Amino acid sequence: MGDNARIAANAVVLDEVPANATAVGVPARVVRISGERVDYASQVDQIHIPDPVMKELQALQDRVEELERRLPEDGGKESDRS
Repeated sequence: MGDNARIAANAVVLDEVPANATAVGVPARVVRISGERVDYASQVDQIHIPDPVMKELQALQDRVEELERRLPEDGGKESDRS
């Protein structure tokens, strides 16, 4: 806890609270520092973030393409030519 930090009743503090900050909630989050409201949502880019589902789909597609390149050109039917 930083100097002059304020913690709301029933707040569960899991991280450091800076000096002159007010933390509220479960888990506790800093809502004010030196009396000024902290608004993290307006400070971070919430639009240009990677899509985790698309990232996984691309990884799967890359893996399938790699495995297809490893297959023999005739599709593995050489043993059928007896």
